Amino acid sequence: MSMKQVKVNPVYYQMLLERSKKAGKKPENHLADLIAADYQSK
Repeated sequence: MSMKQVKVNPVYYQMLLERSKKAGKKPENHLADLIAADYQSK
């Protein structure tokens, strides 16, 4: 599977950067973890 891009509002991207920095992860990895956790909870 090839990488896809998703456009995100600048405010949400800034929030992602802050949260990923706090978690000590790259933004892409942190977002993937959030999506996986949400998917598993359903």
